[in-house]
Amino acid sequence: ELSQVSVPEVPVVDAAPPDVAWPPQQNELGMIGQDETVRQLMNRLHYTRDFNERFKDTMFVGSAGVGKSSFARAIADRLLGEREIFFSGADISKGRMIIEKLQEEGKIPSGESRPVRVRPCVVMIDEVHALTPTVANVLLSALDDARLTTIDNVDYDFTEVIFLMATTDSGRLTEAFRSRPDRIHLRNYKLEELAGIVWLHATRQLEGYPLTKEACMEIAARTRAQPRVAVRMIDQLIPHFYAEVRGSGSSPSRQLIGEAMTVEAVSAYFDNQGIDANGLD
Repeated sequence: ELSQVSVPEVPVVDAAPPDVAWPPQQNELGMIGQDETVRQLMNRLHYTRDFNERFKDTMFVGSAGVGKSSFARAIADRLLGEREIFFSGADISKGRMIIEKLQEEGKIPSGESRPVRVRPCVVMIDEVHALTPTVANVLLSALDDARLTTIDNVDYDFTEVIFLMATTDSGRLTEAFRSRPDRIHLRNYKLEELAGIVWLHATRQLEGYPLTKEACMEIAARTRAQPRVAVRMIDQLIPHFYAEVRGSGSSPSRQLIGEAMTVEAVSAYFDNQGIDANGLD
């Protein structure tokens, strides 16, 4: 919802400094940016495999869009070759909901053995600070050394389950959630890193056609270096420039759309939306 207001003309944002590699290279987890965290997690992954150790339960702390869910997906793929089982803390009203989803995913074996041993999986709980106290107690028991928790009078063994959690508000976490899992703080992206994320997303959308560094930097700056906003903006820009290519009488193609997305054209789009060079409307 962008204000349709006129703003003074502003200069186009400078391109990335010469020492910034372009096109950007993806790191070992297939991401751009957060390289310090990637190195830390890769060391853990290698250690886990080489010594047959459990990957430690981990709490990711950071603002929205810095890669918490992407890290969970990458870890699940590297450890088990499958996707993580995702929960939003605000949506879990009772512990039974966790068991029901694990059953749907085939992680709860049938039979009468007790306690029920949950099969290996990676469980990701986003916005963990929003859990109700009852559900939080269930989860904390599963995180404890015994890895046992009771739900509806049934004991469940989570020894082979890796819990990954994320929060944008660590101040709302209890002391137990602060102390039991390892904590990793994710920093906000630099402008150049977000430009790389824009480039990667746009290249996929345009089936391999690469946007220029200058256009990606412009999009990153105009979205105030907010990852989710920048990625959603690509989803708006491509149809906009498709319409422009089509309106010019050309037969639209992904390449022509990409060629139309020059830094000047992208800048004009944001100007028309009333968004200045710093991303302010």
